[in-house]
Amino acid sequence: MTENLATFLHDANDFAIMFREVIETSVSHIYLSALPSVHRTSKIAEIFKCKYPSTMKVTAKGIQGQRRVLLELQGHISNVFAVRFSPDGTHIVSGSSDKTIRIWDSRTGEEVMKPLKGHTDYVQCVGFSPDGMCIVSGSADETIRIWDVRTGKETMKPLKGHTGNLWSVGFSPDGTHIVSGSSDETIRIWDARTGQEIMKPLQGHTNDVLSVSFSPDGTQIVSGSSDKTIRIWNARTGEEIMKPLMGHTDSVLSVGFSPDGIYIVSGSSDESIQIWNARTGEKIMKLKGTHW
Repeated sequence: MTENLATFLHDANDFAIMFREVIETSVSHIYLSALPSVHRTSKIAEIFKCKYPSTMKVTAKGIQGQRRVLLELQGHISNVFAVRFSPDGTHIVSGSSDKTIRIWDSRTGEEVMKPLKGHTDYVQCVGFSPDGMCIVSGSADETIRIWDVRTGKETMKPLKGHTGNLWSVGFSPDGTHIVSGSSDETIRIWDARTGQEIMKPLQGHTNDVLSVSFSPDGTQIVSGSSDKTIRIWNARTGEEIMKPLMGHTDSVLSVGFSPDGIYIVSGSSDESIQIWNARTGEKIMKLKGTHW
């Protein structure tokens, strides 16, 4: 009996967290949309769904168990555009259109310090340094800022050079450089210790650069753009290594290397994920899910 009650209370808590916004909008949605959406393995579904047989039925193939909400982090007062775990997994950083950056304890969900303030527009991308001691952030205010995780203070003046929104930022694997992609159609590489650009902007994309990432060995950079292409660059010279990778039919929103650096994965507004050979540019496969 005690075990069943504990399970029920746990599932009830998950239900309240998961559907809080829906319920706050209209209490009737407890029955109209929240309850029908609960997985059949939940105690909430087991006890209450049979009492409302006329509500809609939601089905999803391949999902064997219910998803549990471990923590809900609350503090931002507007859209959260970016989140990242620290390298050791103990902290989470988030960036929001409320112009702040927040650092959270990933085990308790508590903020570890006051919000980091300095950006004057939406914070659209964030990331940790490889040693977890610094945070980099990019904003619609066209600046990049670097923060000390221990103090919450900026480690240097904002990095300026881009003339458009910052969509993506990230450290090199050794933490010495930062790469950034912007709506000004350029990619820039910065010295993480001095804030200076180490070369001229990388140019080639003909629309917003939405995602950038270093290869695991730090020698290459991959970028994805609203121009529907993926480009691979030599991180030391700024030269393109091969012709643009073409295959997506809409904006390329996200790109990244495999851990061994052999493959590149890309995600697009065309609803597909594509995998490429990073050495030859050949498309390996295309992943596209079924609409349920």
